[in-house]
Order: sequence, then C-alpha cells, then structure tokens
Amino acid sequence: MAVVADSSVVEILCEVHFAHLTSALKELAISGVLTDITFVCEDGTLQAHQVVVSAFSGSLRQISSSSGHKSCVFIINAKKKIVQALLHFLYQGYTCISKHEFEALTEAASTLKLDCFTQTQLEYVDDNLYLRFPDHERLLRENLQCLRSSHNLCDVVFVTEELSRVYSHACIMATCSRMLQSVLMSHRRNNDGPCVLVLEGVKLEHILPILDFCYHGSASMTQEIVCETHCVARLMEMDYICEILATVDDPLSITTNVSSPKSQVTNTVRLMDMISEPGNGRDSFRNFQRILSHLASTESLTDVTFLKDGRCLRAHSVLLCAFGPYFKELEEKLGHDLKEAVVLVRSLSGSLLQSYLDYLYRGEAQFSGSPKEFCELMSNWIDFSLLPADDSTLLPCDGKPY
Repeated sequence: MAVVADSSVVEILCEVHFAHLTSALKELAISGVLTDITFVCEDGTLQAHQVVVSAFSGSLRQISSSSGHKSCVFIINAKKKIVQALLHFLYQGYTCISKHEFEALTEAASTLKLDCFTQTQLEYVDDNLYLRFPDHERLLRENLQCLRSSHNLCDVVFVTEELSRVYSHACIMATCSRMLQSVLMSHRRNNDGPCVLVLEGVKLEHILPILDFCYHGSASMTQEIVCETHCVARLMEMDYICEILATVDDPLSITTNVSSPKSQVTNTVRLMDMISEPGNGRDSFRNFQRILSHLASTESLTDVTFLKDGRCLRAHSVLLCAFGPYFKELEEKLGHDLKEAVVLVRSLSGSLLQSYLDYLYRGEAQFSGSPKEFCELMSNWIDFSLLPADDSTLLPCDGKPY
C-alpha cells in the first residue's frame, strides 16, 4: 500500500514485505543462488548469505569482512542437519528439531557465537522442540541497515548519474527483481568481485527510496520525485514496487526519458573518412575500421554489458572510453571497476543503443533522422570531434543516395 502523508511527502509501505524477504532469501540459500559463505560440517557443507548470518553474529561478521566476498566456516563438530536447522532459525526466526538434538544445536550456536540464540522461546510438542526468536524481525532489520554501510560486505555497487556510489547486497536485490537476479548470477559465475551496475540517467535521490523499500518494505519520498522513482523501478524491473507507486503516481505523467529522433524515415549515418586524400594514411584508417568491425562480430575481450528492453549487448570499455565523453568520465571515477560493469540504459531506446554501437564499431548506423539529429542525440555517448558524421552522403535504408 502507499500512503500520502501530506501534500509534499509520500510514504510507501508493504506490511508483508519482511515475510516475503526472509522466505525468498531462504529459498535462494537452499538453491545455492548468490550464496557467499560455506559452512563445513561433519558430514557435508551448507551454503548461506553473509549478510543474513552476519546480522546475528559479530564473529561471523568479522570472518566475512576479513575474507572478502566469499568465506568458509568450519564447524566440523556438528552434523549438517543441526547446522541446517540453525540456519533456518537465522533466516526465518524459528526452527524445529527433536528433543535429543537440542544440546547439539546449542553447541553449534555457541561455536558460531550467536548471542541471539539465548533469547529463544521453547515449546515442546511430543518429541519435537520448536524454537522461536520473537525479536528476529527487529534485529534483522536493524542489522541489514547497518551492514549496508559496511561497504566491504556489499557485493553490488550502483553508480548514478552524478557518479555517486550506492552499496547493496546481491541476495537482497535478487528478491526484488528477477532481471537483477539473472544479471547478478551471471556476474557471480565469472567474477569474484562486486557487481557494478551503472544506472545511466538515474539520479541518486531516485534510487535511494527503492533500496530502502527493498531492505525494509517502506520508504519516504517527496511528491516531486514519485514519477521519476517509478520510472527507475521500472528500469530495474521491480514489479511490486511499481504496483505500489502506481497507486499514487499519475500514469499519464510517467516519462521514460528516452531520446528519439523526429523523422520516421530510416537512413544510414556514416562516419566521415578522417583522411580525404588517397594513399597509405587513408588505407590505414579503413583497416582500423575493419578491425573495429571485426571486434563487433565477436564477444572476445568484451568487458561491459548494456541492458535495455530485454536485450543484452556487449562492448569493450577501452573503445567506449576512447570515443565517448560519458564513459571517459565513468572511467575516471570508477577506474578498474568499469571492467565487467553492467549498464542499465535509460536515455536511449533499444534501437538507438544498437545504432550507437554500430556507429562506434562499424562506422555506420541505421537512424531515423539526419546526421545532425544523430549527433545531437548521441552527443554524450560519442565524441564527434574524433568520430565525425558525414553529412554529405546521407543514405536511406535502401543504400541509394538521395
């Protein structure tokens, strides 16, 4: 539900969010999705999420902090079944064991230094023992907020339009967006470090309420930014947040901020020959274009991913930075972190994004408009002083000059 607190502030709230969050995290752990801590037991291993278990143990938090983005905890004096029950207790706030397993469970909790375990409520039913942690929700909420400020425990970095960094946890984001879950799983398979998600065209003030909601199920924002926040939630494919924001946002006011040409006629915009006179220089320039065109046909050495409208396009960061103001600025701010970054594109449509990459790699692109319009729309993406568009041979899509 969403509540308008007054004429200038909007509060969004979902009372069942915490139950959904903990259940979804537990399912991810069972499936081994985005897990980053391994418990080695007497008779096997179990996977979990550092951000969850660290919320209940300073010792585990210290281990996770010192081990980087993957850690391993040996608890070889406990059986897998006991540790599994203990993890269920941490994720859900309750667990059930047989009476004779209580001592083993207590020893495992002591080994992991789970102080919260002493606050459990016990209930005996026949030969089973039910353990409940009444303060589970409050403690987890508070510690999740605290852990967001511990950047070395975060494995997702959002980069905004202002080039600000906002830190988060992959498993939390995965519970709110299937698209982000897929992206983060793909990154985890090929990389050990944090996933850098560049939110092109997204301001810091528009992403913060979304992350607050993901962690706590509630967020506040001014009325003025509701529409933009709604658009960012759509960009990140957070459907449930979109549903809530739609109750207070005028659908007619939603703008995608996607640039688009005025003309409906598709033309071919080509790169101007940098060397007009025939000779070795001109041949070298055309050979360089052929090399770039060859690179476009293979994903070899690509290290940046673009996402737009369900499409996934790959590119080379060195090329993006060499010929584009936006990526040059990103590289100056992010440095090596730009490699393997994922860019969620807001200001270009899927077809314009393809045109941008075609022009960069192949020296020509399909575009509904003139070279001048192309240069205006792509001014932040392409440095046209280095890659000028040829406005003397505008071609329609059939390739015949006017």
